[in-house]
Amino acid sequence: MQQDGPPSRSTQNDSLTRQSMVQFDDYDGPDNPPEGWRLYRSSSPFTQQIGRMYQHWDKEQKIFRRGFRIRKAHCNTRGKVHGGMLMTFIDSVMGMTLWLSEERQGVTAQMNTEFLSNADPGDWIEAEAHVDRCTKTLAFLKIRVHAGGKLVLTASGLFSLRERKEK
Repeated sequence: MQQDGPPSRSTQNDSLTRQSMVQFDDYDGPDNPPEGWRLYRSSSPFTQQIGRMYQHWDKEQKIFRRGFRIRKAHCNTRGKVHGGMLMTFIDSVMGMTLWLSEERQGVTAQMNTEFLSNADPGDWIEAEAHVDRCTKTLAFLKIRVHAGGKLVLTASGLFSLRERKEK
């Protein structure tokens, strides 16, 4: 017997469960960061959820790079790296770039992100960021993220700078 009206909650939940059970190939190999990169140990419980990340600081050019190997936990239901994951990642990269370049701490006031392509489990994600300019109270940063030789996203960030503590 066919039912008139919207599907029951149990029918909707069954459909959602089937969708969420879609299996993706998880990358379980080595991280293989670029030579000269160091393991990043975050003190932030939130950032620690990303997993192992590696970084490199070019002090002369004031360019900071951080990367990670995409795992299943980083992906959306289509098996591609999740946009929210990338935004969390680039927020942490821009914050560290600000500290290393200007020895200033800030909080994210605005982030404009352009998602250009996707990335898969096993891909190496690499972000490169720099401070575009700083005022007394604001910092403007730019970042580019690549995976597998392609540009995945670009973004700009506006950070509200914290007061410097006198030494």
